[in-house]
Amino acid sequence: MPRSFDHDGRFDMGVLKKKSFIDAWHSEKFQDLRAANLVKKVTGTPCEQCIAYRDAEPRAVYLNPAEN
Repeated sequence: MPRSFDHDGRFDMGVLKKKSFIDAWHSEKFQDLRAANLVKKVTGTPCEQCIAYRDAEPRAVYLNPAEN
């Protein structure tokens, strides 16, 4: 499983007691998941809550507060 909160097993990528890490990593499920992450197509997955996929929020510049 790619993340630790897959409560319904939807993202089960294999059991390492039954297959090698390399076989799991190169499985079709993991390849599809990595491809989706590369294009940020993560809606409906645990990954959509990751900060890596949130839009950047505008922030004030605090380098020299006297100039703001």
